[in-house]
Amino acid sequence: MKHWWLVFSLLFVGCATHTPTAQTSTNQTLAMQPVQDISQISAQASLPFKLSSDWAEPGENLMGSIDATTPTEGNYTVQFMNRQNNKFTYRSTGRWAGSGKIVFPVPQDIFGGNWTAYLYYGGNYYLSELNITGRDTNNEYMMLFPPGTDMARISERLRQLGYGVNQILDMTKYNADLGKGSLCTGNIVVVKSGRPAGITVNHLRQNFPESEGHVDPKTVPDLAATYPQHLIDVNAPAAFDRGLDGSGIEIAVLDTGVTPQGELSLLPGYDFVSFDSSPKDEFFAPTGHGTIVAKVAAGKSSGVARGASIRPVRVCDTDGTCSMEKVFIGTCWALKNAVDRRKLVLNLSLGSETPEPIFASLFKEANSYGTLIAVSGGNQGLEGSIPQFPAGFAPVVSGMMSVAGVNGNNPNADSTRANYNSIAAPFSFRLPNINGTVVSYQGTSFSSPMVAGGMALWRKKNPQWSPAEIVKDMKAKARVPSGWVSGYGVGILDFKVAP
Repeated sequence: MKHWWLVFSLLFVGCATHTPTAQTSTNQTLAMQPVQDISQISAQASLPFKLSSDWAEPGENLMGSIDATTPTEGNYTVQFMNRQNNKFTYRSTGRWAGSGKIVFPVPQDIFGGNWTAYLYYGGNYYLSELNITGRDTNNEYMMLFPPGTDMARISERLRQLGYGVNQILDMTKYNADLGKGSLCTGNIVVVKSGRPAGITVNHLRQNFPESEGHVDPKTVPDLAATYPQHLIDVNAPAAFDRGLDGSGIEIAVLDTGVTPQGELSLLPGYDFVSFDSSPKDEFFAPTGHGTIVAKVAAGKSSGVARGASIRPVRVCDTDGTCSMEKVFIGTCWALKNAVDRRKLVLNLSLGSETPEPIFASLFKEANSYGTLIAVSGGNQGLEGSIPQFPAGFAPVVSGMMSVAGVNGNNPNADSTRANYNSIAAPFSFRLPNINGTVVSYQGTSFSSPMVAGGMALWRKKNPQWSPAEIVKDMKAKARVPSGWVSGYGVGILDFKVAP
């Protein structure tokens, strides 16, 4: 299901979404009380809880089954624990619908994300992974079809099945097709559905086996001296003194666009909002977002990798909303058009609470080409630290880092605290906007390009290393202040001794 991916930044004030209470109970407990943290239950101590769908939306009814003899009627409790932040737990009262079968509603007040749904029965834990769509969904889905598919026939069949066809994007037409074996090939179709998420995903998968129905999140990117303070804070001048500037490395900024500035070296880009080759930054002009991200990554006076080039790819609207299909094809386009994918870094300063696994697969593919990825970790710290995606995929993508935000040696209160964060970088900046007026910017949107710039320096120094080796070394060289707490990565990005 499609929802808004947002740019993760704050301009003077925070722009985070509403967060539900961490502990929400919908009814009294009707099951034996399980352990506090279900994530501590080993695979050997749990059994499968088979669900009618691996996707659902708040309020949707699901059918679950367990391999056990149970009552055939009556109520029983199903529980939910967020897989990225186990402090978030919910309960739902279901009803037995035959032995071993239970029908239960997804809690209406649950937020989107990757959850474990489970029940405790007969001394056993029955667990299942469940993806839940976020509150910013709008009932649109993205599907991928292989090259050569008759799209007119697909469109007609979708309409016959009751779906609206909102958009078709031909990867070849937009020079984003990477060929056989790649996710970046064929056609992207955005369909509109009036059915609940779980029913829709199953229905699309069953009726179109050549394509997998994907919930399509739309998000808003994250806005929230001799050298600028943010460079001093990570000891970047030490890397400059060692002659490192990231020259020959390309940083693709998938964002609100980049307006040409004197201190930026720009490569040809593309605008997937207006569908033209002029991806200028139109985010609340003249404030800008993608332009500032580019300056932090590779600006000649304010950037970490001052010699790197920026490849601007506009995937977000003027208000910072980013359609998933645009982010997807924009990523494919950046990979397709890179001068050398081993010398490419992708920066995505955007996110949403709805997990979309196809991005984990796409980023793994990018890693296989030698491409590195930096993603903002989110600005939900004061709103309960709801996990964000695609940042939440960092633990399973070895050449990707999710970036938290710090002020000095301390985590910024707005920065999302989550176990998926890889590393931290400065959160607050004073930089010229598009028109040259110095403005305050805050958010992990701008923490992320510091790490993207760092990746460019590490790649320049270590051209033969794999993305995983670069990420491992960046983590190993991070600065760990006294009293550092978990949830903000291994420490703070630092260039004092490496690369």
